[in-house]
Amino acid sequence: MQDQVLTNLVSIINRSQGEDDGPGLVLTVGGLTVSGNIIPNWLWFAGIRRQIAEATGNKSLDLDEASGMELFFKLWEDVFLEGKAEEETALAAVEDLAPRFQEAVRDKDQTAFIHLRDARVFQPGQSGIPGNGFYWRGRISEVSGWSFGKMEG
Repeated sequence: MQDQVLTNLVSIINRSQGEDDGPGLVLTVGGLTVSGNIIPNWLWFAGIRRQIAEATGNKSLDLDEASGMELFFKLWEDVFLEGKAEEETALAAVEDLAPRFQEAVRDKDQTAFIHLRDARVFQPGQSGIPGNGFYWRGRISEVSGWSFGKMEG
């Protein structure tokens, strides 16, 4: 079962426009602690794509010079951006309708994953790994506990 409060938070973050980090979160997942800043789903794919581009020497992010992996992550980035735009259009379209119809549109939310930037995984008695953080994606239904904040160390 998925925590509805966390799911709603992730859904709100996924609709955000900017590339700024969201709040820091501490998650308990499978007995481990994961901590980082929540970001929109589309920004997670964009960040992974940028990392691949830098690793392969495509510093300008030129899609004509992109590797297959860059194009793969760009495709998914675009899918989530298009979905975000469609959801915004649907929510605006039902704004003047009865609340039950507005709720029906909101209930179609398929948010299932949470995305973090600068994430670190903590095991009992050890400092977080990796030290500089990474992009992390996890299934919300696997989160057994969470709080706002960010673990350091």
